Amino acid sequence: MAADPAAHGEEGFSLIEVLCAFVILSISAAIVLQTVQLAAKSSAMAEEKMTILTVVPKIELAITTAEGGGDSSPRGETDGLHWEIEPVPFAEEQDDEGIARLRVFLPGGERHYDFLINYHPRSP
Repeated sequence: MAADPAAHGEEGFSLIEVLCAFVILSISAAIVLQTVQLAAKSSAMAEEKMTILTVVPKIELAITTAEGGGDSSPRGETDGLHWEIEPVPFAEEQDDEGIARLRVFLPGGERHYDFLINYHPRSP
């Protein structure tokens, strides 16, 4: 005769209980991994922004000390980041030609940050 496991206190878990435990475990693991991924992405973006914010004053200084060569859209590279300056259309309409858009490109050139700066090109 086969012994009844319930009679000896060896009942164990049912299949439904085990499946529910695996579902809860997988959902919890997915949430934890998404949180870690978001934290890593946020950290990388913060580092990227800090790099940009330390380069912008250097670019502004280089622009103000450079001689104007008649280039309506100056561009260059500072600390490995490419940048360019474009006139802002609404500033020209408001008779405030001292405002321009500084666009700083991240390595690879796919993403960029825009800043409004005071820009008064010097004549040669």
